[in-house]
Amino acid sequence: MAIVKKIFDTLGLENDRLRLTWISASEGNKFAQVGTEFTKQILEMGENPTKKHIFL
Repeated sequence: MAIVKKIFDTLGLENDRLRLTWISASEGNKFAQVGTEFTKQILEMGENPTKKHIFL
């Protein structure tokens, strides 16, 4: 995870858009909570500023 975050930094990507959370298969409520919180965080951050520099 540390290496991936370093790569994100090198590429100018916001490493806050990456999260690793250990959740057991029996923790459905925790999965829903983490997913909801992370989605809210991403939406608050808005569009990734590097997106406009990527050409397809």
